[in-house]
Amino acid sequence: MCTSLAFCKSNDTLAAGTNLGTIYLWKRKSSSDSDENAWPSIPEFCTIHGTVKQLMWGTSLSRNSLLAVNCITNVFILRQQPMCAVYNNGICASQLTPTQILLEMDEQSYTLKTEIQVQAIAVTREYIAVSSGRQIIVNRINKSTNLNTIVLATFSCDTEKMLIYEHTLIVLTPMIIQLRSVEGSIIQTLPTLPEEGEPITMELTRQYLTVASLNGILKIWDLGKHEAKLHTRAMATYEAISDFAEIIEARCNSDCRCVSITVAMANLMPSSILYVWDIESDQVHEFDFGESNDIIDDDSML
Repeated sequence: MCTSLAFCKSNDTLAAGTNLGTIYLWKRKSSSDSDENAWPSIPEFCTIHGTVKQLMWGTSLSRNSLLAVNCITNVFILRQQPMCAVYNNGICASQLTPTQILLEMDEQSYTLKTEIQVQAIAVTREYIAVSSGRQIIVNRINKSTNLNTIVLATFSCDTEKMLIYEHTLIVLTPMIIQLRSVEGSIIQTLPTLPEEGEPITMELTRQYLTVASLNGILKIWDLGKHEAKLHTRAMATYEAISDFAEIIEARCNSDCRCVSITVAMANLMPSSILYVWDIESDQVHEFDFGESNDIIDDDSML
């Protein structure tokens, strides 16, 4: 029997709790042609212990929607997230369960079991780091006869995303980006001005770290030096892109001559336009994937 309903406007998700502890989740499709067809016929669900008395949506510093569940004697806070999967330089790490990661490299495989519920993964051929969002565990990958790992460090750190460059762990926190040693000590923090907003996304290409802030400022850091330095001037994407609300992802190419940018429009929907910033000429080029005439159907041209 349904005992509580709660709708989250930010992610268009309807949650329903039952007296048996089952929580059903329906996510509305924004592309649907009618309200009747916007909801999936088969919802996702999860189960907790107890009778659901009340459901309430909220948000965290990481801007992800959280679902609070009141079961009278217990209160649970649930966070919906996709399973993690990362590929880098011939090694693949994919999440099997909340606490298990499958490592695959050079036709060998190994299941890493952790003591935390994994929400973020970073991997190279030497290290794998996992995070629960509050705690980070760094493991060294042992490539002997049988693939295995050894714990190097465990430390507390609020984490939204992690990357690894050589022996440096790059951590995107809710407020700043930290460069840490694989043992966990802070080497450097990448500064931002108050008017730029906090960093919200980062991508690594060779030694170049592309960082985008909440207010649309794009920076590229060169990590190949003793200390991280800006590779070029910062770019205000809102000045170059007319229909702009937020950067979704930005990444430079291998020699850092161009940067690809995807954004959310003023209505907060993802734009169909791929923007490419040519750093040398300081020009922004556009390719609209929403324009059918621009798309090549011939596979031989790919």
